[in-house]
Amino acid sequence: MKLKRFLKESLELLLREPKLFVPKIATSLIYAAIILALCFLVIGNYELLLDVLQGKTLSVAEEHTVQAVAMYALLLLVLSLFALIIDILANAMYPVLVKDFYAGRKLSLARALSEAFKNSSKVVPISLLLVLFFSIPLAFLSVYSLKTLPPAYTIFITFLIFLFYFVLIVLFYFLYAALMLEKKRVVESVGKEIKLVKRNFAMVSKAAIIPFAASILSLMFSILTVLEPLFILLFLLYRILIAVLYTYHMVLSSSIYLKVM
Repeated sequence: MKLKRFLKESLELLLREPKLFVPKIATSLIYAAIILALCFLVIGNYELLLDVLQGKTLSVAEEHTVQAVAMYALLLLVLSLFALIIDILANAMYPVLVKDFYAGRKLSLARALSEAFKNSSKVVPISLLLVLFFSIPLAFLSVYSLKTLPPAYTIFITFLIFLFYFVLIVLFYFLYAALMLEKKRVVESVGKEIKLVKRNFAMVSKAAIIPFAASILSLMFSILTVLEPLFILLFLLYRILIAVLYTYHMVLSSSIYLKVM
């Protein structure tokens, strides 16, 4: 089956069952609140934080401000972790929902969430591990770029980060479907998932553009929102659009998996 057919089938499913948008819209709005808080915190103290990164001497008042910023950042980090776990469980619902649809069963968000919780010991750890695998190098590269590299090199490193992120999306495109639908151990499920990606690489790499583009545009709107407060309403509306795109992505990836497995 070609990608166009999968795209059409996934769209038809979403139009028939609009409640499928609920999990991702809910998690997207949670993320929106955290992203806005973090952006305002960073941009509002940008010059001070830049002085810290550059090792400049701070006044007593500035040191107190840095401590307060660090505490707020830690709080947002904890909230982000909870939001991430909620998001992971929401993602894990979609393979169950799509499988039920193709099996002719009535779709139940409650049942899908229950299945996600039952498989949380598989889904949550591996998903968190992948996030850390991407986030930690990203954090170090970002700090290193700001402190030592000229703008041209910073742009190049940003490009490499985005490229690495896209490769991860492609490589683990079927991750949730494999973990939720395969009655196997995590290693075996991931191994099968990677084999399916390799076997259908051309189609998967095209389909992966949807979540990749959504992530990049979300980052851009986060920055614009802080630079211009009038963008806040637009940002919130855009977060809903992001949720729609990610819902489509989760339904599409599950649909493809069920047909090519």
